[in-house]
Amino acid sequence: MIKPPRMATELLALTLPAVLAIAMGNAKHAASPAAQPTLSADPAMLARGEYIAKAADCAGCHTAPSGGAPFAGGLGMGSPFGTIKSSNITPDPRYGIGRYTLSDFDQAVRHGVAPGGKALYPAMPYPEFSKMSDEDLRALYAYLMQRVAPVAKPNEPADVAFPFNQRWMLYGWPLAFMPRGGFNSHAPNDPQWTRRPSQ
Repeated sequence: MIKPPRMATELLALTLPAVLAIAMGNAKHAASPAAQPTLSADPAMLARGEYIAKAADCAGCHTAPSGGAPFAGGLGMGSPFGTIKSSNITPDPRYGIGRYTLSDFDQAVRHGVAPGGKALYPAMPYPEFSKMSDEDLRALYAYLMQRVAPVAKPNEPADVAFPFNQRWMLYGWPLAFMPRGGFNSHAPNDPQWTRRPSQ
């Protein structure tokens, strides 16, 4: 009888108890097949969203090298398990996030779960983004939806070796590494202090 690799067995034991509960809870966050969602945003909100996109370096990770379209994905990120390709986050309704509701966007950015309950690789730094405020999240969503050009570029699959290509195993990642609770400022009257990197 062939025994599974020890690491795979340990990962299975770590993640399986949480998989069904988390997956079923997140499966309801499927992107709507209806028309592109809209969010009322004034110029100040859009400017704030652009600032947040730059501060979070969204384009840096979601733009392919050598002339790739901004935010259309395709950047390869190496890891000990293989290469992960960044996704298309333009408002294209087929290949990008054009059908994402604000709730879908929140689940992906702050919880690492794409519509349909698909767990994202932690190359997407959602543990850090989990501390983003509701206001900043809405502003970023509005900016991406209303100020970024849609690009009909399919997402490229990750080249990750078994068993790490089994995305259900990623549901154990937040249990081990996700911060608990949102961001709590120690100096609410000082925006620069509030936005400092976590210590």
